[in-house]
Amino acid sequence: MYIYLFIYVFIIIIIFYFIAIYFFICIFMYLLLFYFIIYIYIYIYIYIYIYRVFQEECARLWEGVPYVKVYRYNPKHLCPKLNGYGDNGQRKV
Repeated sequence: MYIYLFIYVFIIIIIFYFIAIYFFICIFMYLLLFYFIIYIYIYIYIYIYIYRVFQEECARLWEGVPYVKVYRYNPKHLCPKLNGYGDNGQRKV
């Protein structure tokens, strides 16, 4: 009779032991997930900061480049001898 009581108590202790292990594993996994999410947020924040600084530096560099307006066509009166064009039909033979 006492042996059955001992077996029941032993089984209950083992069940509580596995429940405690499962509980600590769950807490550990949640902590790992929390740290992983924090790591991702920090990584994204640093990446966005570096990208913004890079864009600002590129804008500063482009401000130092002189701007030249490029026309889509060549004005004939500015460059009459360009590639044989611009003489308005007055060809020299």
